[in-house]
Amino acid sequence: MFFERCKSTENETSMYESIRGRLIEKNPACAVVECGGVAYLLNISLNTYSRIGDSEQCLLYTHLIVKE
Repeated sequence: MFFERCKSTENETSMYESIRGRLIEKNPACAVVECGGVAYLLNISLNTYSRIGDSEQCLLYTHLIVKE
């Protein structure tokens, strides 16, 4: 089920599929999740912001966008 969510093509690569850890901070534009001693700043949608809640632990699926 997990891998069906995101089917990559040959030209597409993903550095991180998801981040699970302790929610440090959130606002309508981004969330900071600490995982293994590293804090990740993740851009999020308003829908994600409303669904995260105030739980200390969270799991966020990611998508890397590279711009030249």
